[in-house]
Amino acid sequence: EEEHRTTQRLKKQLQDAQATVSSLEDRIKALQQSHEEAMRKKEEAFAKEKRTLKEQHKTGMERLLQSQIQETTGLKEQFDRTRQLQDMQMQMLQERLRELQDLYDNRPSRPEDIERIASLETDVAQQEAVIKRLNEEMQFYKLELHNRENN
Repeated sequence: EEEHRTTQRLKKQLQDAQATVSSLEDRIKALQQSHEEAMRKKEEAFAKEKRTLKEQHKTGMERLLQSQIQETTGLKEQFDRTRQLQDMQMQMLQERLRELQDLYDNRPSRPEDIERIASLETDVAQQEAVIKRLNEEMQFYKLELHNRENN
């Protein structure tokens, strides 16, 4: 009888242990499902946040690119206007240079220059007269020498 009670008690303990194991297994399954659900939600939240950040980054990059394009266009237009103004200024300066060169080239002679030219022309005429006279004298002496040699 003692054995029977011991057996009964052990059976009871075994049933209690099996019930506890079954309860713990159910709890483990519930915790695993809960964990899997939490992980799935976390992954979904992470994926959603990642998509949001990508969209924000893309939008930011597009705005930055558009801003740079506008700035570049503005700078090019400013450069073109500056270049045009420089070309106009260069044309005006070249025209002014031509005008000044014409004024310089066509300027009237100064009285002292006219006097100097006249004086030089007179000196040239006198020198030419002297050269002509010396040539004539030399020709005369050559002929004279020639005649003496022949005689």
